[in-house]
Amino acid sequence: MRQRETTIQDVAGAVGVSTATVSNILRGTGGTYAASTVEAVRSTARRLRYVPNAAARSLSRRQRTHMIGVVLTAGRQVLTRNAYFVQLLDGVLSAAMDRHYQVALISDAKENPNELHGYLRNGFVEGVLLFTPTPDSGVVEWAGSGSFPVVVAGSVYEGLACVDVDNEAAIRDAVGHLLERGHRRIGYIASYPGSPFTITRLRTYREAMRAALGTDPDPSWVFEGRHGTEAGAEGAAFLRRAHPDLTAYLCANDAVALSALRGL
Repeated sequence: MRQRETTIQDVAGAVGVSTATVSNILRGTGGTYAASTVEAVRSTARRLRYVPNAAARSLSRRQRTHMIGVVLTAGRQVLTRNAYFVQLLDGVLSAAMDRHYQVALISDAKENPNELHGYLRNGFVEGVLLFTPTPDSGVVEWAGSGSFPVVVAGSVYEGLACVDVDNEAAIRDAVGHLLERGHRRIGYIASYPGSPFTITRLRTYREAMRAALGTDPDPSWVFEGRHGTEAGAEGAAFLRRAHPDLTAYLCANDAVALSALRGL
């Protein structure tokens, strides 16, 4: 016996609000609602697996497109300038092909959730993979609304399905490697300011240095650059001028490290 599909009336009834309120909150339009109401609607929609648009409901009943959308929230340049994203996409393509799925690339550098939602409502893709969205973007809020199947890659956000590396272990191992070789004055070069992985890696660097030295590392040993790999060259040049006594640099990722070599 096929399970009955969840309707907007089900969500509204469970929360105790009108169907118009549910519709407005999930679409990100309409009036202003209390934060508790917004959270209740979104969490209930996720729990009940409510799919709000007719195209997606029709798709789930009658056909499968076998298409996954990959949203490049940092812009299409990541595929030509960042080896990490190239490898990540290669893994996505490999897994999709093994399961007879195709992948559609969606370049959304401005991270506009309204444009993205409009693109997806036609039912062309069955789900979306977001590459490292920034925490202040509307895309993260949209992803948490439960209005579409979403997985975040490269960042971790509470309440969302996320896939990421163990950032803390990686930085602890890197700091430990340098400490074992006698380095104590270790600079740190970061990029993508404000991203969850940037915050986690920088915090772990400071914690590992504090544990080893018994005191916090000098805040001026840290260079927090802009988005992109250019932060490496800029950071290395800056730290070399400001702190010529630093004996090692720890870079946030491989791309930043390669760029840093050009700044030395």
